Amino acid sequence: MSLLHQKPTAFGINRTSWTQRTLIQAYKERHNRVISRCFVQRLIKNAGYSWRKARRVLTSPDPNYEEKIELLSRTLKSLGESELLFFLDEWGPVQVRKRGGKAYSTKYDVPRVPRLQTVKGTVTLVAALSATTNQMTWAFAKSKNTGSMMDLLEMLYNQYQAYSKLYVTWDAVSWHNSTALTDWLDRFNDASRRQISGPIIELVPLPTSSQFRNVIEGVLSAMTRAVINNSDYASSGDMKLAISRHFTDRNKHFKDNPRRAGKGIWEVDLVHGSNTFTVAYERN
Repeated sequence: MSLLHQKPTAFGINRTSWTQRTLIQAYKERHNRVISRCFVQRLIKNAGYSWRKARRVLTSPDPNYEEKIELLSRTLKSLGESELLFFLDEWGPVQVRKRGGKAYSTKYDVPRVPRLQTVKGTVTLVAALSATTNQMTWAFAKSKNTGSMMDLLEMLYNQYQAYSKLYVTWDAVSWHNSTALTDWLDRFNDASRRQISGPIIELVPLPTSSQFRNVIEGVLSAMTRAVINNSDYASSGDMKLAISRHFTDRNKHFKDNPRRAGKGIWEVDLVHGSNTFTVAYERN
């Protein structure tokens, strides 16, 4: 069993992982004894070893990861009655064509998707998810850029006029951290203060490459599985209508059945959590 804790290359075997045959070979070279494959198989099984595939995880290299997550956690837990926090993200551009996906079918009727298709348009959207009310706000955009995020922030401002402050958090992509966006937001907030009405918008950025902390990612993934996979819409308008109906139904569900968005993001030990995470998406 000690051989399993070493690399095959240590015994001159050009492999990165062991097989039963190479274990027998290495054992023979080290101990000058031959053991059977059945014996090796039984020994490995009794020791609790089996073939396992490595799990791919998302990892943030941000050196200030814990500080930024602590700020997000503290902001969430200290939200006042007139304050909201939103997770923002973009989706797309997605081509409008016949798409594959998982679906119930018989073994004689396997769905097929042509490799070459005529694209009937593209769809891109920007969206915001309220952490406390679980309500979605969305808008369709021409592209993912600074301008589309400005439009979404204005929508949130108009939609939540009665609140005093809106916190927004998003991934650390270039157009989220652009000088044009931060300068625009400063001017926007200054105008709100002069009018003495409307909420102030404050940014709480996520660490670099930490999409797994952006709760809205799971909502967008669930939407994709529900109305995009296995679809064959005739136009981009039909796809947009299906997306809007999905989010409208979702908003109604969580209005009738209140629940905060996300689970782990509210946990107390979030601050001391690892910067490595396996994503769990929202169920349909």
